[in-house]
Amino acid sequence: MYFTLAVSAATAEGCAALAGAACDADRTLRAAGGRVTLGPARDEDADAPPGASRVAAALTDAVRPLGKEGGPVELSLTGGKDSRLIAAALTAADVPFRALTHGFAQHPDVVIAGLIAERLGLEHTVTEPAAPGTPDHADVLARLRSAVLVSDGMLSAFENVGSWVRPGPPATAQRVQAGGHGGELLRGGYAQAAWRGPAALSAAAAAELFRRMTTRRLSLLRPPAAAAYLASLAPSAAALARGPLSALDDFYLANRAGRWSATARQAYLLRSPLVQPLFEDRVVRAARAVPLQQRMSDRLHRGVLASLCPGLDGLPLAGSPWHGEARTPANVLRAPAGFSDWRRDYGEDLARFFRGYVLDHGAGSRLFGVVRRRAAERALSWPQSDPHAVWALATLAALMSGDWLSAREPGSQAPASRART
Repeated sequence: MYFTLAVSAATAEGCAALAGAACDADRTLRAAGGRVTLGPARDEDADAPPGASRVAAALTDAVRPLGKEGGPVELSLTGGKDSRLIAAALTAADVPFRALTHGFAQHPDVVIAGLIAERLGLEHTVTEPAAPGTPDHADVLARLRSAVLVSDGMLSAFENVGSWVRPGPPATAQRVQAGGHGGELLRGGYAQAAWRGPAALSAAAAAELFRRMTTRRLSLLRPPAAAAYLASLAPSAAALARGPLSALDDFYLANRAGRWSATARQAYLLRSPLVQPLFEDRVVRAARAVPLQQRMSDRLHRGVLASLCPGLDGLPLAGSPWHGEARTPANVLRAPAGFSDWRRDYGEDLARFFRGYVLDHGAGSRLFGVVRRRAAERALSWPQSDPHAVWALATLAALMSGDWLSAREPGSQAPASRART
């Protein structure tokens, strides 16, 4: 914690001293050893892959109409790679916007978002979660029900998709919100996870990665459901033999971007107006026209960012570095010890709730016509080693039992938070 704060203070001081040069194409901002320096820009023609300028132009064109909304866009800004790219595009397009970040003050997302906001001269609002603690049974029940409602049962309640139900329309018009969803498309999707260097990925290795991603919980399904699921994967599995990395890239586009993200976007839109510029058709086409290796290596992403706003390329990232870079205190900020995710780290009390909820609601519904009861019982036994499976089972129980129809009862509301600027 103390190191994170020291780095953030030093970097913020440097950013303030360098105000006005955020997106100066002739200079670039770099962070190293807790200090920020301003120097000549890199030769972007040499560093950026062919096509980066077309992606940058498409992204700028995608956000430019937002300048006609009659008020500043609200950008969900974190310490990751993607939201800063949207900040750069909005800046390049002269679209007024302000930044919002959700998290505790010492979290890297909040710290780095503050650096980006200060660098760009943005208003930055931080909403802090309620006091740490595990939600009670009523909170989890409301989350399960509303997750089914807002996503049509397509997403697990594990996901943070604004899983709550507004009791009525807002009294006043809401600001358009923007976020960095979809940035993985600029980095090769699932292919980047499989790529470790210049050596070609074998079809066998790609097939094994694909198997782990798609069939880890296959044993939970009864044979007819399992067979139907495997049949839906057959075209993507066959493509692995023809081109392992490109097949993983294509599978990401169809599965993660085309299915998961599309469903999540529906849920977000029930809460507020939302734009996701990185999913815009011209941006996706321009990015996928760039050779896959240039995307997997982060060269495309960094080239677009440097083209739009060189001053943001040198700021640290939250969690993990750019692909191929060693993790150092200068390029990555980590969350201080003590931060945990209650969705994974819940205790025995909530584990008993999940088990009772699934088995009770499953018994009176068609759940166990799809899911093998004994496999579910094993997954729900304490200690629950696979929280994702537990949340998925509970969400499916809410869907198939019809319990989700009670989502509009009192209790299905936004989590408490407090804002500061």
